[in-house]
Amino acid sequence: MNKKTFPYKAIFSDMDLTLLRSNGKISKLGAHVLNLALRDGIKICLVSARHPQGIEPFFSYFDKRLPYVAYNGALAVDEEGNIIHNYTIPIEQAHCMLQVAKESGIPGAMMMYTPEHWFVEDIKNQYVQREIEYMGHEPEAVNLEEVLNSGLEPNKFLFFSDPEYSKDVENVFMSSSQGLHICRSSLWSVDIMPSGINKSVGVEAMLTHFGLSAEEAIAFGDSPNDIEMLKSVGLGVAMGNASQDVKEAAAVTISSNDEDGVGHFLIDYMDYH
Repeated sequence: MNKKTFPYKAIFSDMDLTLLRSNGKISKLGAHVLNLALRDGIKICLVSARHPQGIEPFFSYFDKRLPYVAYNGALAVDEEGNIIHNYTIPIEQAHCMLQVAKESGIPGAMMMYTPEHWFVEDIKNQYVQREIEYMGHEPEAVNLEEVLNSGLEPNKFLFFSDPEYSKDVENVFMSSSQGLHICRSSLWSVDIMPSGINKSVGVEAMLTHFGLSAEEAIAFGDSPNDIEMLKSVGLGVAMGNASQDVKEAAAVTISSNDEDGVGHFLIDYMDYH
């Protein structure tokens, strides 16, 4: 590699519909290029709305365990598996969000997450089943109110519904957010996170851990929950399949996830052969 052509020392990448193809897998090209970068000493960090159990299985694509940011920035974990930060939603606000979901009347499923758990109330719910099919493992079926009453504060809620309801879901939660951060992470899901939390918060924590500046990092993303991250680094890159607001926030737009956009961009930019 000609290092002079690549001034960045850290690569941050969203997962779904960015590094991952639409089939939920990392292509051979994408994994190969990132492993070459790792061997050249470049830091690689996965940044996702997913929970840890939905991120860590992808380490099998790489030569080593990677650091990652989960829950849109609420949880940051280093390459040894140690938690760097862990932001949660206060119990009172969490109860309020459950009530908003129940009173919304919008078809869907409310899901709750902590570092170790993915909770739902009805595992047979059609929306829960869709998420299970995509994630490849099952959540724990519990009474969410009882979990909160036990004192366990969640890192994130996710309301999963049909794309036609996504804007309505976003508006419902934003109108009752109590300062919590609300954003769409996909066409099907709206995420509810602790106040002030987004992916850039996780990226900043990881850069501090790496001993690097924001200008020394590049980031890839496709969804509205990636916008803050793309704006916070030296080079923000939007996928060809990204929504228009993401493309406008990024400095560069590349080919889509199903066209191996990340891999091809890095091959060209990093002069790998």
